[in-house]
Amino acid sequence: MNHPHYSLELTVALQAVRIACIIARQAREEFNEEEDVTIKPDRSPVTVADYAVQAWINAALNAHFPSDPIMGEEDNYIPYYFQTEPFTERIIALVQAQRADFDETGILKAVGLATSTGGRAGRFWCLDPIDGTRGFIRGGQYAIALALIEDGDVKLGLLGCPNLPLNANDPDSEMGVIFTAVKGQGAFASNLSGTVSMPISVDSITDMKSAILGTPVEMGRVPREILNRFAHSSRIKAEPYRIDSQCKYAVLARGEISLYVRLPSTKKEHRGYIWDHSAGVLIVQEAGGIVTDLAGRALDFSQGQLLQSNRGILAVNPHLYAQVLENVHRYIPAELLEL
Repeated sequence: MNHPHYSLELTVALQAVRIACIIARQAREEFNEEEDVTIKPDRSPVTVADYAVQAWINAALNAHFPSDPIMGEEDNYIPYYFQTEPFTERIIALVQAQRADFDETGILKAVGLATSTGGRAGRFWCLDPIDGTRGFIRGGQYAIALALIEDGDVKLGLLGCPNLPLNANDPDSEMGVIFTAVKGQGAFASNLSGTVSMPISVDSITDMKSAILGTPVEMGRVPREILNRFAHSSRIKAEPYRIDSQCKYAVLARGEISLYVRLPSTKKEHRGYIWDHSAGVLIVQEAGGIVTDLAGRALDFSQGQLLQSNRGILAVNPHLYAQVLENVHRYIPAELLEL
């Protein structure tokens, strides 16, 4: 089912992400770290919120677009974690709080619908149910990230940010924002109820001295030192804006920061997962920003689950892009830029 302007896809995805934000908020309000978190084989944490959100969104997408494959971050670990009964019971309860007739079998089946491995041809949905799980655990920022990819091109992106204030200039404003973008149609921010919606755009800063750099909250000593040197050498005066998850893309898209530089792992074989970037990248681009890798290459979402053809991320307003790219090559070690 292919709609040229993606109006149906946007409507379905937006409603699914709205409810998913409510599920994630409830999970956080009732959060018990001993019962609601477990550790994946790659030593990263996963929570009941990850699975409850993935179940809800997968079910919504499958109901409206049954022929569309779904790629989800948590699909590979279902049998391992659902052996833990209290963990599974919490997932079921979170989903059933929104839909009482959604039975346990259906919920667990819905989580397992995310089996796509992506690729060059056709379309698929790409979901990170809780992007920034560590931020979620500590009560910081996290995002529900959903994108629609066709023939390697991101056509639709949504970021649900339940812990982000609607008004960037008022931290006490209504909490919770959903950012949306359809390719060629601009980027927008709305509150969780959908009663407020506004177009967004990146900032128009032209002087690096006035720019603000977005960085992760948790970062190793070496990459932090590299980014600090990059900022100092680029004459950036402000302290970095530290924020978890794809919320970095969201705050860039609405002009709170001017650039985001993500260093690749020092392990040459490591590549970023597409669910960590696809939704946020489109939102920044539709808000007027530029997103490439650190070598200036366009991000290639057609290579499966990984950004195999890219190293690192550079997202910036268009006025600063050329200067920032030049400074990346001048001040960031060359071995981090090589494929």
